[in-house]
Amino acid sequence: MGQCTPLDITPYVNNRGVTQADVDHQIGFITTGGCSLPFEEIPIEAGLIIEGVPFQFSYTDEGDNIELEGQILRFSPVTARKIHILGVSTNGNFFDRIQFLSEERLIHTDRLALTNFIEREPFFPKNRVALQFTYMNTRVGPRNSLHPILWHTALDFEKERSFDTIILEDNPSMHIFAITFEGGGDH
Repeated sequence: MGQCTPLDITPYVNNRGVTQADVDHQIGFITTGGCSLPFEEIPIEAGLIIEGVPFQFSYTDEGDNIELEGQILRFSPVTARKIHILGVSTNGNFFDRIQFLSEERLIHTDRLALTNFIEREPFFPKNRVALQFTYMNTRVGPRNSLHPILWHTALDFEKERSFDTIILEDNPSMHIFAITFEGGGDH
């Protein structure tokens, strides 16, 4: 495994997908029905390490995840062979295009595929369980009968590539909670 560098997604968060059961469960919006993941079970401050890959979470007044709305994520150039993503789909299992650019030039296009957060098994072969929760928050409070999953997926470029921009598609049923680059270079 190469050097891993988490990307701070704070500037791009636009959705509240994590709430506290006794505090703000009614403002969750990972689904149109108002469901959300339990704050108490996500290592927001400490981050998460999965198979040696570190992930950094964001939690702000604006939200805690990127609901795909055609965003353009710009950052200092990074060199990577893989990109690791923690995310979910809602209302089904979805995939969409993700593009990588260097100095405004397209260098790679891939398919970001995320399994529905209420599935028991991954729908897409590259998805792995990152966290399985003991309950889910809804607008009326916690539901212990639902055990949502935050999925980990990795996109492999097959060789190191340098890039400074990621373009996401417009798919409000897909949510990204963390991104980590694997390979050489800092950002």
